[in-house]
Amino acid sequence: MGQQSTPRPVIAPNEVLDRAIHFAAYHNIRFIWIDQVCIDQDNRTDKELGIQSMDLVFQRAMFTAGILTTSIDEPRHAEALNALRRARYKNDYGYFPPLGVKLNGEEDLMSRAWDIVDLYEMLASDRWLTRAWILQEAAYAGVRLVLLLKCPKGRGWMAGRCKKFRWHHLH
Repeated sequence: MGQQSTPRPVIAPNEVLDRAIHFAAYHNIRFIWIDQVCIDQDNRTDKELGIQSMDLVFQRAMFTAGILTTSIDEPRHAEALNALRRARYKNDYGYFPPLGVKLNGEEDLMSRAWDIVDLYEMLASDRWLTRAWILQEAAYAGVRLVLLLKCPKGRGWMAGRCKKFRWHHLH
């Protein structure tokens, strides 16, 4: 039997915990890894070992969720996000279709170009994307990297449209 220890205080913001738990429950995930909770930030050895093991965490995770603080408050941004989703899911040609072949949803993307630019600018300024190890997470998680956005409650136009999207929808 391991040594009993005093529980550490949880340093993750309640909103982060609530969103992570909600996402996990929705996807029937039993375990959640939150770096700042699972790695003792005050213990140098634990922190060093934790950082060195992150590639295994990302590779073995069912999902890697980036919990963004960016809020989608306008319908045009939610629709831009959905246009990106539709174009990516229906693209049978990969990144570069043959010359002259239009992508499914291309007209939708073109009509929403400025809204997509605004959306990218909002997302690029999110604090989560400024972390040093974000590229490591994206590389190891691949298509399992899901970004969770903040959505205003009680807005009919937002129902189910902006809560989450996959990293690969952005490129």
